[in-house]
Amino acid sequence: MKKIFTVFLIGLLSQNLLAQTTISKSYQETFAFEVKTIDEFFERFNDEPTTLIKDYLKKNYPDKRYSRTDLIKTLFNYTNPAWEAEMADAFVKRVVDSTNFLLFYDDEWFAKCICSVTYKGKPEKVTIIMQPYQDHTGGAKWTIRSAYAPFLKLPQRRDNKKFLNPISHATDFMGLAKAMEDKMNITSYLYEDFKEDRLAYFVSELMNGNVVFLQTDRIAYHMLQINGWGLTVEQYRRQGKNNGWLISSLTKLTPEQKENYKKKILYID
Repeated sequence: MKKIFTVFLIGLLSQNLLAQTTISKSYQETFAFEVKTIDEFFERFNDEPTTLIKDYLKKNYPDKRYSRTDLIKTLFNYTNPAWEAEMADAFVKRVVDSTNFLLFYDDEWFAKCICSVTYKGKPEKVTIIMQPYQDHTGGAKWTIRSAYAPFLKLPQRRDNKKFLNPISHATDFMGLAKAMEDKMNITSYLYEDFKEDRLAYFVSELMNGNVVFLQTDRIAYHMLQINGWGLTVEQYRRQGKNNGWLISSLTKLTPEQKENYKKKILYID
């Protein structure tokens, strides 16, 4: 059974103080601890001077001393955590000792959006990967980096009997018309190292009206900026202080594993 992660966020406040709080103060405290936006997650992770939780603690518990380590530990999901206590401790130590910070302008974090669409009138799901981009002027924006739509896939089979004759050039590629009609075997006519471009396929179907976007259902942020680590941040809506945008999973990653993570989890080739 996984051990309880050291220094649970409620440990930042003494039991005696908690027992004395009124309903109103308890609500304010819950509101202060809740990580309401991903921007607030960044602020707390980076130990920025002005954050809601810092202002609240300074005002209500001026004698309480806390560190960046304490604040980062409030950012973990403590319900069914997908990490071991030792791993989480090692991660926090790495972040604090190496003064690692999360920046919006980093190009190594992504938003994985699960979205509802219709495809030719039928309800479907598509995963759209967003990545921040900073141009030469310093301006930043979110861009669509990749898309995974299981309902949009080229036929995978290759039939060795289906090909364009090596002397097709002598007939001005007359066989090309027949190949274009052979939709179930179209991959048999493609270059051997052809790689399907999921995003281009999705955009094409979106433009011709076959795919209609409805809404974004769920978002998970995948942060790969910390050297040797990958973390996923998801939103938890529930009672208590341990809610909002929290670290749901933590993974150790070598450079090779990181690239594989991008391919397998984020569909980035």
